[in-house]
Amino acid sequence: MAAEGRRTDPMDGYMQLTRKWRSARQQRPFQAWAARLIADGAWRLGAACRSADPDLFFPVSSTGKSLEQVAQAKAICARCLVRRECLAFAMRTRQFHGIWGGLTEQERDQAEMAGQLMVIPGGSAS
Repeated sequence: MAAEGRRTDPMDGYMQLTRKWRSARQQRPFQAWAARLIADGAWRLGAACRSADPDLFFPVSSTGKSLEQVAQAKAICARCLVRRECLAFAMRTRQFHGIWGGLTEQERDQAEMAGQLMVIPGGSAS
Protein backbone atom coordinates (compact mmCIF):
# COMPACT_ATOMS: atom_id res chain seq x y z
CA MET A 1 0.00 0.00 0.00
CA ALA A 2 1.28 3.48 -0.81
CA ALA A 3 2.39 5.79 1.94
CA GLU A 4 -0.32 8.18 3.05
CA GLY A 5 -0.54 11.19 0.74
CA ARG A 6 1.73 9.56 -1.84
CA ARG A 7 0.43 8.32 -5.17
CA THR A 8 1.72 5.08 -6.56
CA ASP A 9 3.39 5.16 -9.93
CA PRO A 10 1.55 2.99 -12.48
CA MET A 11 4.93 1.78 -13.75
CA ASP A 12 5.74 0.28 -10.33
CA GLY A 13 3.64 -2.79 -11.09
CA TYR A 14 5.29 -3.20 -14.47
CA MET A 15 8.75 -2.77 -12.94
CA GLN A 16 7.99 -5.41 -10.33
CA LEU A 17 6.79 -7.75 -13.06
CA THR A 18 9.92 -7.03 -15.11
CA ARG A 19 12.21 -7.79 -12.13
CA LYS A 20 10.28 -10.96 -11.45
CA TRP A 21 10.85 -12.22 -14.97
CA ARG A 22 14.49 -11.15 -15.34
CA SER A 23 16.29 -14.45 -15.68
CA ALA A 24 16.16 -16.03 -19.12
CA ARG A 25 14.42 -19.12 -17.79
CA GLN A 26 11.71 -17.12 -16.05
CA GLN A 27 11.32 -14.72 -18.97
CA ARG A 28 10.27 -17.37 -21.47
CA PRO A 29 6.57 -17.52 -20.46
CA PHE A 30 6.32 -13.71 -20.69
CA GLN A 31 8.03 -13.72 -24.11
CA ALA A 32 5.69 -16.47 -25.28
CA TRP A 33 2.74 -14.33 -24.19
CA ALA A 34 4.15 -11.34 -26.10
CA ALA A 35 4.75 -13.54 -29.17
CA ARG A 36 1.10 -14.66 -29.11
CA LEU A 37 -0.03 -11.02 -28.93
CA ILE A 38 2.20 -10.12 -31.86
CA ALA A 39 0.94 -13.06 -33.93
CA ASP A 40 -2.64 -12.02 -33.21
CA GLY A 41 -1.92 -8.43 -34.22
CA ALA A 42 -2.60 -7.25 -30.67
CA TRP A 43 0.98 -6.17 -29.93
CA ARG A 44 -0.20 -2.97 -28.23
CA LEU A 45 -1.51 -5.02 -25.29
CA GLY A 46 2.08 -6.07 -24.54
CA ALA A 47 3.55 -2.57 -24.81
CA ALA A 48 5.56 -1.34 -21.83
CA CYS A 49 4.14 2.17 -22.34
CA ARG A 50 0.51 1.18 -21.74
CA SER A 51 0.57 2.39 -18.16
CA ALA A 52 2.81 5.41 -18.78
CA ASP A 53 1.66 8.98 -19.38
CA PRO A 54 1.13 9.29 -23.18
CA ASP A 55 2.42 12.87 -23.09
CA LEU A 56 5.84 11.46 -22.17
CA PHE A 57 6.12 10.05 -25.71
CA PHE A 58 5.21 13.33 -27.40
CA PRO A 59 7.71 15.97 -26.22
CA VAL A 60 7.00 19.54 -27.32
CA SER A 61 10.56 20.20 -28.54
CA SER A 62 13.92 18.53 -28.98
CA THR A 63 15.81 20.78 -26.56
CA GLY A 64 15.86 21.71 -22.88
CA LYS A 65 13.63 19.80 -20.50
CA SER A 66 12.18 17.83 -23.40
CA LEU A 67 15.48 15.94 -23.64
CA GLU A 68 14.84 14.46 -20.18
CA GLN A 69 11.35 13.50 -21.29
CA VAL A 70 12.78 11.79 -24.39
CA ALA A 71 15.27 9.88 -22.23
CA GLN A 72 12.48 8.67 -19.92
CA ALA A 73 10.35 7.53 -22.86
CA LYS A 74 13.30 5.72 -24.43
CA ALA A 75 14.02 3.97 -21.13
CA ILE A 76 10.49 2.55 -21.20
CA CYS A 77 10.90 1.51 -24.84
CA ALA A 78 14.24 -0.17 -24.08
CA ARG A 79 12.56 -2.79 -21.90
CA CYS A 80 9.55 -3.31 -24.17
CA LEU A 81 9.01 -6.72 -25.76
CA VAL A 82 7.04 -5.30 -28.71
CA ARG A 83 9.42 -2.48 -29.60
CA ARG A 84 10.00 -3.72 -33.17
CA GLU A 85 6.28 -3.95 -33.85
CA CYS A 86 5.77 -0.45 -32.49
CA LEU A 87 8.49 0.94 -34.74
CA ALA A 88 7.13 -0.94 -37.76
CA PHE A 89 3.66 0.46 -37.07
CA ALA A 90 5.04 4.00 -36.87
CA MET A 91 6.96 3.63 -40.12
CA ARG A 92 4.11 1.89 -41.96
CA THR A 93 1.51 4.47 -40.89
CA ARG A 94 3.88 7.45 -41.25
CA GLN A 95 3.64 8.66 -37.65
CA PHE A 96 5.29 12.07 -37.83
CA HIS A 97 5.23 12.89 -34.14
CA GLY A 98 6.32 11.14 -31.00
CA ILE A 99 8.64 8.41 -29.87
CA TRP A 100 7.77 5.05 -31.39
CA GLY A 101 9.82 1.90 -30.95
CA GLY A 102 12.41 3.87 -29.02
CA LEU A 103 13.14 6.36 -31.82
CA THR A 104 12.28 10.04 -32.11
CA GLU A 105 10.91 11.58 -35.30
CA GLN A 106 14.39 12.74 -36.31
CA GLU A 107 15.97 9.35 -35.58
CA ARG A 108 13.33 7.53 -37.65
CA ASP A 109 13.86 9.95 -40.55
CA GLN A 110 17.65 9.62 -40.39
CA ALA A 111 17.53 5.82 -40.20
CA GLU A 112 15.09 5.61 -43.10
CA MET A 113 17.17 7.96 -45.28
CA ALA A 114 20.35 6.03 -44.46
CA GLY A 115 18.61 2.79 -45.42
CA GLN A 116 19.04 1.40 -41.91
CA LEU A 117 15.32 0.76 -41.45
CA MET A 118 13.45 -1.55 -43.71
CA VAL A 119 9.78 -1.99 -42.98
CA ILE A 120 8.05 -5.06 -44.27
CA PRO A 121 4.45 -4.09 -45.18
CA GLY A 122 2.20 -5.42 -42.42
CA GLY A 123 5.27 -6.75 -40.64
CA SER A 124 8.04 -5.49 -38.42
CA ALA A 125 10.99 -3.15 -38.80
CA SER A 126 14.42 -4.58 -39.26
